[in-house]
Amino acid sequence: MTNMLAKAVMAEKDSDGDGELSKEKYDTMVEQAKSDGGWPGDFYT
Repeated sequence: MTNMLAKAVMAEKDSDGDGELSKEKYDTMVEQAKSDGGWPGDFYT
């Protein structure tokens, strides 16, 4: 993941603007990425 992409993901997923992803936010992001086929493990299975 590039730095620019990571910043874009944080801007989108950090809904309260605290600069952090809670476990809940992270889990939601992972589930969305998996359902979109964008999670890295999807490419190696």
